[in-house]
Amino acid sequence: MSDLLSIEALRLSLNMAATEQRLALENLASHSISGAHSQRADFSSLLADINSMPSEQKSQAMSQLSDQWQDIETYYVNQGNKKASLDEEVALSMQASGKYQKLVEVLNRKIGLMNMAVSGGKR
Repeated sequence: MSDLLSIEALRLSLNMAATEQRLALENLASHSISGAHSQRADFSSLLADINSMPSEQKSQAMSQLSDQWQDIETYYVNQGNKKASLDEEVALSMQASGKYQKLVEVLNRKIGLMNMAVSGGKR
C-alpha cells in the first residue's frame, strides 16, 4: 500500500470513527426526550465500494470522500426504531473513541517515519 493511499485510508477511517462517536453522544443526549430513537452509522456499503475500486483510484476517491465528509456521512446514518440504551451508547462511545485514538497514533507514527525519511534520520 502506498503512503498516500494509507494516509487517505486513515483520514477516511478517522472521519468514520468521529461520526460513530458523535452519533453515540447524540443518542446519549437525546435519551430522555420522548419519542427519540437511536441513530447508527453503517459504512459497509462505502467500504465495499472502495474495496471494489482499482488500486490507482482508491486514494483519490478516499481523499474526495474525506474532503466532503460532512455532506456524505448523512447517507450512511440510519434512524433506529428503538430508544437508545444508556449502557450500550456509553460502550459504543468508548469503542469509537478508542478506535479514533488508535488511528491517530498510527497516523502520527506514519508521519514521524516520513519526517525521518525526509530529514535523513536527523532530528
